[in-house]
Amino acid sequence: GIQGNKLFRSGLSLEPKITLKKQLSTDEEAEVGFTFRLQQQLFPWVPSPAEQEYHKTLNALKKAEDNFEWQVTTAKIDWLEGYLNLLRLQEQLVVAETEYNVTADELSLAQARQGIGEAGAQQILTAQVSLKQAEYKLKQGLNRFEEAKRQWLLALGLPTDYEIVLEENSSYFQELQAEVDALELTGDRKELFSQVKAAHYQVAAMRIDRAQLEQEWTWKQKDYQPEVTTGGTYDAPSKSWTLNLNLIYQFWDGGARRLEAEDYEARQQALDREEESVRANLEAQLQALLGGVELAELQFEEKKLADEKVRYEVDIYRQQLEAGYMTEKDWTLKVLERKTAELSYKTAKDQVFLSKLRVLQMIGLI
Repeated sequence: GIQGNKLFRSGLSLEPKITLKKQLSTDEEAEVGFTFRLQQQLFPWVPSPAEQEYHKTLNALKKAEDNFEWQVTTAKIDWLEGYLNLLRLQEQLVVAETEYNVTADELSLAQARQGIGEAGAQQILTAQVSLKQAEYKLKQGLNRFEEAKRQWLLALGLPTDYEIVLEENSSYFQELQAEVDALELTGDRKELFSQVKAAHYQVAAMRIDRAQLEQEWTWKQKDYQPEVTTGGTYDAPSKSWTLNLNLIYQFWDGGARRLEAEDYEARQQALDREEESVRANLEAQLQALLGGVELAELQFEEKKLADEKVRYEVDIYRQQLEAGYMTEKDWTLKVLERKTAELSYKTAKDQVFLSKLRVLQMIGLI
């Protein structure tokens, strides 16, 4: 015969069966038989194994989705960090190239002066050393830029020869930076950590695991209650139904219930320890991130003052240049100092922006 079985998530079981009977010693036609059996548990109501597995799959999927969202946000912040780093490295290249051109001009000037007897070997060697130092700095900056660009493109899954256009005045970036700069993270750290516990994916995963363990324990307890099932069988040849109502109760479990209770308690305690460890780790991470924001803001204030100081000096140097009290070389060097100070200011501002972003991710605001 051929027999099948279909188990629904509700616990309903269907079992169709087809049989074929034939006497080999006679020429009579084969007798075809068909029966259809169904069974449903009435009490206690416990999800079928298929339904329970379905709930476990949903929980695993929810944890995977939360983890994926966290990783996506982390990747976005890393992308921004890499992009800003490329911007600053590109600006450093411009400064290094200008310094190289200045030292090259100085060497040419020293050689010209040597030709008329106004410079000796010492001046030439000094100019050559300065040029080599500037050349090294320019090459080093170019290597750093190319390596950072290569790693950034690889992280995006793009070929390393992909051409990119670096723009600092992107409207998206400016709007995002303005929103982040407007946020103050000087509130109570306990309140911020409460937000972490409410939103972080690792804590959410622990809550899911605990709820699943408690649900499984609740279902398991019903194994020791009286079980009432009903069902019926339909026999096609006789066109008859047979109905049944069954009661099953286990009077002695051989200590299985006690062992299961001990296992449940052990799993609860393991979850408690794991949750405590996760929370302690997250609290340490939050403290480190907040400390990073404070340091970044202090450095930004220092670089901002340094930039303002150099701006003021540039204005004075410009007046002296226009009055003829300063050489073009000294003016160019002061402009380079101004660009270097501005670059340090931008880099410090980037660090404040990125450190705040990571805190906002931690407390679940992005």
